[in-house]
Amino acid sequence: MENGIVSGYEVVAGNAADTTSWVPALQHHQACFGKAPEMATGDRGFHSAANEGKAEQMGVKRVALPARGRLSAKRAQEQKQRWFRRALRWRAGIEATISTLKHPFSMARATYKGETGFQRYVGWSVITKNLDGFKEINDRFGHGAGDAVLVTVAQTMQLGIRQTDMAARMGGDEFALILPDTDRDAATTVLKKLLKMLEGNMRQSGWSVTFSIGAVTFITPPGSLQEMIKRADDVMFSVKNSGKTGSSKRFGLLRQ
Repeated sequence: MENGIVSGYEVVAGNAADTTSWVPALQHHQACFGKAPEMATGDRGFHSAANEGKAEQMGVKRVALPARGRLSAKRAQEQKQRWFRRALRWRAGIEATISTLKHPFSMARATYKGETGFQRYVGWSVITKNLDGFKEINDRFGHGAGDAVLVTVAQTMQLGIRQTDMAARMGGDEFALILPDTDRDAATTVLKKLLKMLEGNMRQSGWSVTFSIGAVTFITPPGSLQEMIKRADDVMFSVKNSGKTGSSKRFGLLRQ
């Protein structure tokens, strides 16, 4: 990734060791951008002395690969340095963002055990949100600014939900959340928390973006995940079509 641009990805067949993917990833980055990244990081699976050495030979100034096993005093001290810890936090944030931006594929986890698994969604809430003013950001400042808005929203959503919750970008400027074991009152709490976080981040970045949000709490879920999302979408578009007020605190909540 360079300046928020994901330069490539690969679905690897079998169970290849992570260490074998490190150098090809750096080479791909170099081919795309004409230079090695300033900083390169990964999880423990990518660590090896050879990988660290190769990255340095390619011109990477800072390599943050946490070592496996028992650490020497020198290595432990290096991994405690601020830049190293910042690099690991950056990696974790990027992985969460990519996971959220991978379109509704992540939502398919809701039906990973078929109809039986889907019944776990009784009493769950589905939330969809649409960004008002997003087109104006794209038109005025360019698609780079628009992408930055989307990344900020995705990161904020990840920070504002639980591990058991699921978030995905459904396309364009629409996002969706599925919240397990969440009734109407709890969904309202989540909405208010997310809106406050999103509102603060938009204001801090100087973006005049507001949000239209629809939420549905299901006591008896419909026959498919797509129908659940559609019903939340219907509420969201009803809110959106009611007219902009200049406030991001606009949402509708329906219990079914």
